[in-house]
Amino acid sequence: MSEELGKVSEHLLTSTSILSHTYGAPTYARGETYQGSDVIHDEIQSLETEYVNLYHELTTKSNRLLYLNRLQELESMSDASIQERYDQVKQKFHMIAPEKLEDFLKVQIQTVKTEAILNGLLQKALPVLRAIHQANKDLNSSEMDMLTNLEKLYAQKGLNYDLMKKVESVEDSRNKYSENTVKLSNLIDTSLKPEIGTLQKLNEQLNEKSRSYIANKLERLGNEMENVSSKEQKQIQRSFQELVTKWDFLSKLCEFLPSFITSLPINWYADKDLFGIIQDCETIAERLARLQQILNVESISKYSIKDLMMLEFEEVEQGD
Repeated sequence: MSEELGKVSEHLLTSTSILSHTYGAPTYARGETYQGSDVIHDEIQSLETEYVNLYHELTTKSNRLLYLNRLQELESMSDASIQERYDQVKQKFHMIAPEKLEDFLKVQIQTVKTEAILNGLLQKALPVLRAIHQANKDLNSSEMDMLTNLEKLYAQKGLNYDLMKKVESVEDSRNKYSENTVKLSNLIDTSLKPEIGTLQKLNEQLNEKSRSYIANKLERLGNEMENVSSKEQKQIQRSFQELVTKWDFLSKLCEFLPSFITSLPINWYADKDLFGIIQDCETIAERLARLQQILNVESISKYSIKDLMMLEFEEVEQGD
């Protein structure tokens, strides 16, 4: 059986021409002819694909041969020796249950050793290593492409250099941002927070004074209202009603006059009097708008006499 397997392996090696080179994909120098024809890129790729497939087949069958040879060796060993080796394997893989050890080792050999390392890592890494350490010396087309791309990437002014410069620039920007953030935080802690604390204290004092003022005003107004007759209260109500009515009229007048002046067939902009009227209307309209936010013809009915007497129009304008 071993002789037959040896012949099959020898025939496989001869048919793939793998004995003509050491490792890696078959080497074809640029411009070299193959079977009398110019080697074009598609043909090279086809040959390399064929090589990869045959290489995978070779590693799989080689592992199978190694497995069968090991079985043959075990046939000539005593049961005690086999048990001793088995115990050694179990000791090395003590974390694996004995009933799962065989399946585990099969997966390791097939998946890790054959597929991941032989067919994966080494087959991909060796051409790259050849391109790096044997530049322009017996390299095939794929390895030459790798070398060209590596030169573009890692040359003194290559893509990697530009990338590192951009990374360095981004890192500098991040450092400056961090420094400015720290400075801003320190500024807030040393300058802004104390000012905010002072402002809060002053605001509390102002609110306290305002509450005290309103309380005193309410008390004074309550005492005064005791001496105000019903007739006088109605007169006060009518006075406020007349006031908000005049405010409403003035607001409409301030809106009408500028529209009327600008519609006249004259150069009102050059006329100081007319232009002054427009400016005065804008100023008065703004002031009336602030006053009517609190008291107007629609809302006056909601106020009591006491509420109306509590209003201070100068206070309303300043508060706005």
